[in-house]
Amino acid sequence: MRFANNSRQRNLATMREGATSGGILKRLIRATFRGLGYFPARVGGVPHKVDPYHIGFWRSVSQGRWERHTFEILDEFLNKDSTFVDVGAWIGPLALFAATRSRQVFCIEPDYHAYQCLLMNLGLNGLKNVMPFNLALGSSTGSRRMSVMGGQMGNSLTRLAEQGQGAEQFEVPGISWSDWLDLASPGRPSLIKIDIEGGEFELLPAMKDYLLAERPPLLLSLHLPFLPEEQRDGRLGGLLDVVSIYKSRFDERRQRIGFETLAERARENVMSVLLVD
Repeated sequence: MRFANNSRQRNLATMREGATSGGILKRLIRATFRGLGYFPARVGGVPHKVDPYHIGFWRSVSQGRWERHTFEILDEFLNKDSTFVDVGAWIGPLALFAATRSRQVFCIEPDYHAYQCLLMNLGLNGLKNVMPFNLALGSSTGSRRMSVMGGQMGNSLTRLAEQGQGAEQFEVPGISWSDWLDLASPGRPSLIKIDIEGGEFELLPAMKDYLLAERPPLLLSLHLPFLPEEQRDGRLGGLLDVVSIYKSRFDERRQRIGFETLAERARENVMSVLLVD
């Protein structure tokens, strides 16, 4: 019995040493690339220099494990004459990819911690065809409050908040869709992607007149479970009214999806839908 206990203690000590060594190695790798000033990654199969503060994420992108279907949709809709609008750009993985195959990219990110890395990634790759905006896009222009989900700013989960909602909040400049159109003049984009952690339920109704007139392809992420439960039915109804503008709807795997199925899936999980006319 004493021998078994001694053996167990040696095993635990070995595991601790391994964990410590692994932690030291990770810190060494981070320090190395931060000293270098960038991390080498492949974004949609294309080599890029990217910020060294999200190494784990960029490895996932390089290995094709992050939103592979999204890259496939961008690859299908974008070409050298295209305009791409990225609403909720975060640190810029899709903006980087789109910039290599589009004439013009507009990217919008309200979280200024993420925006700093977005600018760094654009600068590291010398991109001149990307116009970034550090703004919260919604139904009104003025100061907007954002709430922090998942522990810290810059983590891709910050979102528009109502007064008193959430413990950690910060203010950012906001702009309405109509005012942003006047500012940016994007015309009719080849593709608009919207992924804003629940803010789509405010933004889409504000875009309705524009979408009726232009009908650009729209890649939309739905985050209904992020909303307070008592608001979900009303907000979903308002969004589906706008979605009905489009003749065809497809899920992430490019399978056609009916209106009722879309509503049912949106109630259960975060999901994405591709809308085309």
